[in-house]
Amino acid sequence: MIRGNINYWIGITLLISLISFFFYKSIFSELPLNETLSTIEELQDLQVQLHRDLLRYRSNQIQQYDTLNITLDELGRNIYNLSNSSVAEEEVGSERVAEIERIFTQQSALVEDFKTHHSILRNSLFYIFKVSSDLYSRKPKTASKEQLRITAELVTFLLEYNENPENNIANKIYPLVDVLNLDPDTDTKALINHSLMIIERLPEIDNILEQFNSLNVENQIISLKATVSELRNKQHNNAQTFNLLLFVCTIYLIFYILYIFISLRKNEAELSRSNDKLNQEIDHRTRTEKALYQLVSIDKSSSNNNDEDRILFLLNALCRATDVEYAYLAKTNQSNMSAEVVGMLDHGIFSSNIIYPIADTPCEDVIKNGRLVHNRDFSNYFPDCSDGLIKDAASYIGISLKDSNENVIGMIAIASSSPINDTTLAENILTVATSRATIELERQIELNKEKRHQQGLKLIDDWIARLITEGYDNDAFFKNICQAAQEITNSQLAAFPVIDSSGETYRFLAACGEHSEELEDTTLEISDGGLCAWTILKNKNLLINDVISDTRAQKELSRQFNIKSALLTPVTIKDKPYGAIAVFRAYDEFDEIDEQLITQFSQSVQMAIINMQLVSDMKSERERAEVTLHSIGDAVITTNVNGNIEYMNHVAESLTAWKLSEARNKAVQDVFRIEDLDTGEPIHDVVKSCLYDGITINKSILSLISRNGHSKFIESSISPILKTSGKPEGVVIVFHDETQRRQLENTIKHQAAHDPLTNLLNRDAFDIELSDHVYDAKKNNNHHILCYLDLNRFKLINDTAGHIAGDQCLIQVTKLIESFIRNDDVLSRLGGDEFGLILKNCTQDDALKITNKISQAISEMKFSWEQCDYSLGVSIGINPLSKNSIDAADAIRKADLACYTAKDHGKSQIYIYEEEDSELIRRQEESYWATRITEAIKNDRLQLYAQPIIALKNKDSQQKHVEILVRLLSEDNQLIAPSAFIPAAERYNLMHLIDRKIIKETFSFIHKHSHKDENVTHYSINLSGNTVDDKGIVEYINDIANSYEINRKTICFEITETAAIKNLNKARKLIKKLKASGFKFALDDFGSGLSSFQYLKNLPVDYLKIDGGFVADMVNNKIDHAMVTAINEVGHVMGIKTIAEYVENEQIIKKLRDINVDYGQGYGIEQPKPIKEILTFSKTKKSPPLKIIHNKP
Repeated sequence: MIRGNINYWIGITLLISLISFFFYKSIFSELPLNETLSTIEELQDLQVQLHRDLLRYRSNQIQQYDTLNITLDELGRNIYNLSNSSVAEEEVGSERVAEIERIFTQQSALVEDFKTHHSILRNSLFYIFKVSSDLYSRKPKTASKEQLRITAELVTFLLEYNENPENNIANKIYPLVDVLNLDPDTDTKALINHSLMIIERLPEIDNILEQFNSLNVENQIISLKATVSELRNKQHNNAQTFNLLLFVCTIYLIFYILYIFISLRKNEAELSRSNDKLNQEIDHRTRTEKALYQLVSIDKSSSNNNDEDRILFLLNALCRATDVEYAYLAKTNQSNMSAEVVGMLDHGIFSSNIIYPIADTPCEDVIKNGRLVHNRDFSNYFPDCSDGLIKDAASYIGISLKDSNENVIGMIAIASSSPINDTTLAENILTVATSRATIELERQIELNKEKRHQQGLKLIDDWIARLITEGYDNDAFFKNICQAAQEITNSQLAAFPVIDSSGETYRFLAACGEHSEELEDTTLEISDGGLCAWTILKNKNLLINDVISDTRAQKELSRQFNIKSALLTPVTIKDKPYGAIAVFRAYDEFDEIDEQLITQFSQSVQMAIINMQLVSDMKSERERAEVTLHSIGDAVITTNVNGNIEYMNHVAESLTAWKLSEARNKAVQDVFRIEDLDTGEPIHDVVKSCLYDGITINKSILSLISRNGHSKFIESSISPILKTSGKPEGVVIVFHDETQRRQLENTIKHQAAHDPLTNLLNRDAFDIELSDHVYDAKKNNNHHILCYLDLNRFKLINDTAGHIAGDQCLIQVTKLIESFIRNDDVLSRLGGDEFGLILKNCTQDDALKITNKISQAISEMKFSWEQCDYSLGVSIGINPLSKNSIDAADAIRKADLACYTAKDHGKSQIYIYEEEDSELIRRQEESYWATRITEAIKNDRLQLYAQPIIALKNKDSQQKHVEILVRLLSEDNQLIAPSAFIPAAERYNLMHLIDRKIIKETFSFIHKHSHKDENVTHYSINLSGNTVDDKGIVEYINDIANSYEINRKTICFEITETAAIKNLNKARKLIKKLKASGFKFALDDFGSGLSSFQYLKNLPVDYLKIDGGFVADMVNNKIDHAMVTAINEVGHVMGIKTIAEYVENEQIIKKLRDINVDYGQGYGIEQPKPIKEILTFSKTKKSPPLKIIHNKP
C-alpha cells in the first residue's frame, strides 16, 4: 500500500516533472516572438491612426493636438521596446529597427511642422469665419456696399481655397486683396494678412502631408512583421513536437478542460455581441466621414457641369451618404401654396420641373416648422403621398431652405421605403447639405426669372403680331388682348375696362379666365375708387399682392371673383385715358417681372388699338367708295334662267349698240359678244356656267364686240339671281368700258418707260432691258455689247442757244444714232446728254465698227440754230456682256467708267472696258470726285442755305427754327444743286467731310450772330449715313460746340430713316451719346422705310419728320392722309413732336392743323435761301408767314 502510494506519488511527481520540462521547452525556453509581433502590430495600427488623425486635423474635424501627441508617444514607446527586444538583436537585425527609428524621427519632425503651420492656419480660418459671420449678420455700416461685396467674395474664395487649394482660386483672391489694400483700415489689414497667411500656409501643410505620406514606414513595418511571423511559425512547429508528449497528460485534465470549454463558449458569445456593436459604431463613423467628404467636394467634382448636373450630384451624394432611395430639392412660390421640384432622384432616376400643391403634404409641415422627421410611420401621417412624388415611403426627413432675409424659398428632403438606421446621423448630413442646396436654389430662381422674362417678351411679340394680322373684329380684338395678358402673366383672370366718352363710368369691354362671364360687360362708376378706376385716372401701374387688405379694392368683388393679388396698367390713346389692362391671381403673388411684362404689353397694345382704328376707318372709306363706283356708269344686263335677255340699261345699250326692244328675249351671247383678249377666241356659255356653279364669275379684261363690229375693252361680273328658295332665276351681268383706261394705261406705261423728248427708252426701262441681256449672256453664253455714250460740247449749246435748242439737238442726235444701229438693238436716253446702247448678239469688232461710225457721224454733224453752227462730239465706253458679267448695275458702272476714261483720252474717243483696267478707272474717278469735293471744302465753296420750319398750332410764335441745307459753288461760280454732288460724295465716302464742314460753319455762324438772336433760333443739321459710321464724329461735334460756346439745346441733328435702320446699332449709340450732351434728334423721311414703327421704339428721337411723299398728296389721297395721321398719332403717343415736309399749299396746311401736326416745312411756307437772308435777326421780324408759292393740287 505504501509502495503503491509511493509509486503513485512518484508517478505523479515524474509526470509533473515531465510536464514541467516539456512546457518549459515549448514556452519559456523560446524567444518572446508573440510580444514582439504584438508590438509590431500595435506600431502598424498607430501608423494608421497617425495618418487618419493628420487628415482629420487637416479637415478641421479635431481642434486639439492631444490625440497626435498621444499617438506619437505610443509610437515612440513601442519603437523603443522593439529596439530593446532580444528578437531585434538576435533574429531581425538592429539595422532594420534603426531604419524604422530614423523614419519615425522624420515623421515626428513633420508632425511638429504640421502642428505649427496648422495652428497658424486654424487661427486665420477662425478669423475668416468670424468676418463671414459678421458680414452676414451685422453688415458693418462703416464699409461701403462695394467693399462689403469684395469682402464677401474674398471670404467665399478663401473658404473654397481651404477646401481646394488650387492656383486658379488663389489667382482670384489676389486681385480682391489688392482692391482692399488700396485704403485699408485696421480690420481690413488684418483680413488681408490672414488671407495671405491662408494662401501661404495651405500649400505648406499639404506639402508636409505629402512628405509624410512619401515615407515608406508602412512597408518597413509590414516587412518586419512578416519576418517575425515566420520566426514564430518555426517556433510553433518546434513546440508542437513537445506538445504531443503532453497529450497523455491531458486525459487527466479532461473534466477540467470541459469545464473551461463551456466557460469559453459563454465568453465567446458575449465577445461576439460586443464586436458587432463596435463594428456598427465604426460603420456609422465611416459613413459620416464619407458623407461629409462627398458634400464638401461637390464644388470640385461639378465645377465644370451645368446647374442640373450640380443638383444631381448633390442629391446623389445625399442618397449615398444616408442610404436612401429618394432625395429631392424643391422651391416654393411666393405664397407658399405650391412648389416646383428643381431636381429629384428616385431610385437613381433624375427628374425635374414637377409642380405640385403644398397643402396636405409633408412639405407644408417642413415649411411651417423648419424641419420634419418621420422614421417608421410616415405613410400613416401622409397616406396620399404614395400616389405623389415619393411612393411607398416609410421614413422621411425634410429641412426648409431660407434666403439671406430669412424668407423660406424651398426645401430639401430625403425618404426611404424602409426605416432609416440612424435618423440623427441622416438629419445632420441633411443639415450640412442645406447651405449648398440654398446656393443652387437661389441660382435656379435667378435663372428662372430671366427665362420667364424672355418667354414673356416672345409672347408679347407673338400676340401683338396676331392682334395686327387676325382681323379687326372689335369683340374678338379685345378678347384676344385679355387672353394675351392672361397667358403672359399666367393669371387666373384678365379684364380690359374702358372708360366711356363721358368719363363718368367704365365698362369691362372684355374678360377671360375664371368668372369672366360675370365680369364682362359690367359697368361701374369711375368715382367708385376701385383698382381699375384708380389706374385709369392716375395713369399709373398698380400692383397689390393682398387685395383684401387694400383700401382701394372693392372687397365684395374681390371675394366674389376669388382674387388675392392684382396687377393693372393704364392704356392711353392720344395722350388721353382709354382704359386699363387688369390681371388677377387667386393664389400666387405678382412680382417685378410680371409688372415689366404687362407694362411692355400695354405699350404695344396702344399701338395695336391705334392701328386697328386706322385700318377700320380706311376699310369703311374703301367700301363706301366701291359702292359709289359700282353704282355709277356701269352697264347692266339681266337674263332669265334660259339665258335670254330681259333687261338692259342705257349704258349697256350704248356699249353693245343694241336697243332693249331689239335685244329682249334674244340669247345673251348674241348681244353680249365677248372674246378672250389674248387669244381672240369667243367665250360662250358664261351664263350657263354661272347658273350651274351658282357663283359669281369675274372677268378682268375682255374684248366686247358691239353690233356694229367695234371692239371695246370691258371688265365684267356675272352673278346668279336667286329666289328666296335659293334656286336661280337668271343672271345679272355688270360691266363697264375699260377702253379709255386701257389706252391710258398703255400711254402711261409708254411714258413711264420712254423719254418724252426723244421717245427712247428711259433709264428705268433700259435697266430692265440690260438686266435681261446680262442674264441671257450669263445663262446662254450669248455675246452682247453695252455702250455708254456721252455727248461732248452739248453744255455749250444749252448755255448759249438755250434749252429749246438743246432739245432739238438731242432729237437730231437720236435720229442719227438710230440710223447706224439695227432694228433689234436697244437705244436709251439715260439722262441729260448721255445715251445707253445695247448691241444684241454682236461681236466686239462689229461693235467697234458701229460705234466708230456713230462717233464719226456725230463729229461731222453740224447743228444749226439761229444762224449759228455748233459742232458736237461723243465719248463712248464699251463693256462686252459675257458669262462673267455680274448684274446690270455692275455692267452700266463699267461702261460708265470706260466712257469716263474715253473722255480723259480726248474728244470723240472710244474705250473698251477691261478687267485689268478696273482699278485704274476706279482710282481716276474717285480722285476726280475726291479732289473736286475736297477743294470745295478747302476753298470754302460750300454755301449754307436755310429753310424755315414753322409751328402750325401757334401762328404768332416768336420761335425760329430752320433746317440747314448746302449748295456747292463750282470753279466758275455756278451753284451746283445737292442732287449733283451728294450722290457722288456718298458713293465715294466723302459725305462725312461735307457734314463736318457744315457743322463747323453752322456753329461759327451761330457764335458770330448769337448776341443779336433774341429769340434763340433752333437749327436742324442733316447727318448722312457715312457720318453715322464716322467713329470720331461725337468727339468732333462736342469739341466744335465747346470752342464756339454753342447752346446744345438749340441744335437738332436729322438722320434719315433709311440711314438709321441700315446702321441701327450705330445710330442708336450716336443718338444716345449726343443726347447726353444736350443735343436733340429728328428722324427724317419717316414712313419711307418698311418697318418704321418697329424701329421707332429703338431710336430715342425728339422729332419725326413725316415723309413728304405722303404729305404732298394728302389732300386728295385718303390713304396718304391716313398714313400722315397714323404717324402723327404714334409720334404723340411716344412723346415725339412731328414735322410735315413738302407743305406746298394752304389746303395741306389746313389738313395738317386739323390732325394736330406740330410743325410744317416746304415751299408753301418759304423756299430755301442763303442763311444770311433767312436769318436777319431783325427785332421786329416774326417767324415766316404762311405764304403760298404755288397751289399744287
